[in-house]
Amino acid sequence: MAAGVAPGRPRGRIALLAALLALLVPACSLQSQIKVATQDSSLVGHPAPDWSGTDLDGHPIALAAFRGHPVFLNFWASWCGPCRAEQPALNRIASDFTPRGLKVVGVDIRDNLDQARIFRDEFKIQYPSIFDQAARLGYAYHVDAPPSSAFIDPNGIVLFTLTGAPGEDDYRKIISDKLLHGSQPSPATMAP
Repeated sequence: MAAGVAPGRPRGRIALLAALLALLVPACSLQSQIKVATQDSSLVGHPAPDWSGTDLDGHPIALAAFRGHPVFLNFWASWCGPCRAEQPALNRIASDFTPRGLKVVGVDIRDNLDQARIFRDEFKIQYPSIFDQAARLGYAYHVDAPPSSAFIDPNGIVLFTLTGAPGEDDYRKIISDKLLHGSQPSPATMAP
């Protein structure tokens, strides 16, 4: 036995590392679905941080272009497991509420442009997404990690923000109650 090394010590370190990994892996957004969404009220009631940039195809896109419409701003990334899980619901929401005037805009943060385009094409996303590789827009909206969302009224005021993926029914309620003031899409247009 080597001098200064207690028996079982290397195994103890390995066990400690294994225990730490067991705690960290489920917490990673790539591994587990976010069950609870939290609201960040620091932006609520204030003008939405303005932005402009390019979408995933290099076309200009700016918040000012959506003035006069309620906006559902969703922060996502192709590497984010919960973002992948919620995307079909977001597509249905965009399809159902766009005819009522809602503008859905994605914000792809901390991502690779090619991977973001693959994600968009895989999920057949019909609404635009601004490419925010450095997460500057995410920072302006106090986004720690995707998925996160901001709900902006037609006058450009942030009405509600969320971190996490609350679920389709909760998104629909927020959009209906806070952005469209009780206006629901007709049942004929809602997906089963």
